[in-house]
Amino acid sequence: MIYVLRKYLVITVAGLFIISALPQNICAKETTFYNTVSNTEAEREYKLQTAFIYNFMKFTEWPLDKNISSDSNEPMTIGIIGESPLRASFELILGKKINGRSLRIIEFPKMKPKNSKSNNWKQEYFLKHQEAMRKCYVLFISETEKQNLREINELVKDASVLTISNIKNFAEKGGMMGFLIENKKMRFETNLNSTNRERLSISSQLLRLAKRVIKK
Repeated sequence: MIYVLRKYLVITVAGLFIISALPQNICAKETTFYNTVSNTEAEREYKLQTAFIYNFMKFTEWPLDKNISSDSNEPMTIGIIGESPLRASFELILGKKINGRSLRIIEFPKMKPKNSKSNNWKQEYFLKHQEAMRKCYVLFISETEKQNLREINELVKDASVLTISNIKNFAEKGGMMGFLIENKKMRFETNLNSTNRERLSISSQLLRLAKRVIKK
């Protein structure tokens, strides 16, 4: 399967997504993909989101103290909060490394379980999951958590966690990288106010691919 993403070429090699720069004289104005395998539209969307997330990480620099606080031999953790079918697609990148470090996935349950009878559900969730969540380098927030964005942002505040989601208007709501579909094509928006506040440095190469960059 081959995707053309503006100045970048995304190719699946043995099920793995790789992005490399296209020659300057080859430029696609929009995201187009040529399907050569039998996948559902949803499966293709999840795999493409996974490719984006992997490359978001490659083109992001975390502050020095985030790396110092972690063992350099430990994998970089990608957290997924809520109910999301994206988990299966991450199997495509788990064998890859970023800056010499491997990747691993941690899944967090929905913030507020259905039919919860506890009045202290938020405090209970914080106590159980906050430490692990703050150690993540990336946190993908599922659409099931769209009512809990404020609480999730509170959980990872000042922890330099790159937040990503396909929740509608995610970047406008303070998230960092928000996916959207435009004319059946995968795009993303970036909120530089949020990334700068968390001391994350996003490569200009990546920002040039964004549909919109939100900044002061």
